[in-house]
Amino acid sequence: MEQIKKTGQVTIGKRTVVFKEVEKSITECVNIGDYVDYKAGDWTNKDIALLGDLYYTKNPKGVLKRFVFAGFESGDSKDSSYIMFQDNHAKEPKGWRVFKIDYNNNEVTIIHAGIPEAFYAGAGIVDGGFEGEFVLKGSVSKASYNTSNLKSRNWSMYENDMAKVGSARLVSYEEINSLSQNDPLRAIGSSYYLPYVTDTEGSIAGASAENGTLMHVSGNGSFLSERNSTMSWFGLRPIVTLKSTVMVEASNNDKTHTTYDTAWHLK
Repeated sequence: MEQIKKTGQVTIGKRTVVFKEVEKSITECVNIGDYVDYKAGDWTNKDIALLGDLYYTKNPKGVLKRFVFAGFESGDSKDSSYIMFQDNHAKEPKGWRVFKIDYNNNEVTIIHAGIPEAFYAGAGIVDGGFEGEFVLKGSVSKASYNTSNLKSRNWSMYENDMAKVGSARLVSYEEINSLSQNDPLRAIGSSYYLPYVTDTEGSIAGASAENGTLMHVSGNGSFLSERNSTMSWFGLRPIVTLKSTVMVEASNNDKTHTTYDTAWHLK
């Protein structure tokens, strides 16, 4: 689908040049891994108030409670990355990349290129599986697990007017597992949690089958359980599905879009 949004002409000497600005359906143009200039906006006091006691602080230097979020404060960009204090990286990736393309429904799902916030599930010697899973995605894979004392996270603060309402969530284990370990959409140079419980048999030393452990992805893309690390502050990667009506500016179709600075312009 193509739309001519603006036409005009300019005369230079005896020559008149007619021009047009063309927009195309996003699925006609983008490829997996491309950057798009989606803007989730800045963190607001309203966002943080919505989190309530799930919010901890921007730069945690000690942990008083488990299952809390950190790495940002009001005024910070949701499109940037939190520099994880336990990972020695000078700069984290920012922006949003094309993650999935649904040609039948003309929809594109995008993923944060980095880690806009961090989550604490507990020290490496503590089980954080089913509880962490519920907090991160609002449901638990073990039906009998009691979550009555837990609050689940709302991810709508990553949706803007171009996003399908209710589409924001964390990327899943199944989605990341479908990528090769060194795929740049999976291995981003910093660790991040997945809302997925592993070790439900209690096979890792000190773990319990009752609680399981929360899976995370290391900087090189390998899967690890929480118990494989002495640190349990790791990043989170939200994904958002764009509305089928979202277009891109076709005039930049002759460019590569594999960096933040060459992102597709959404309309």
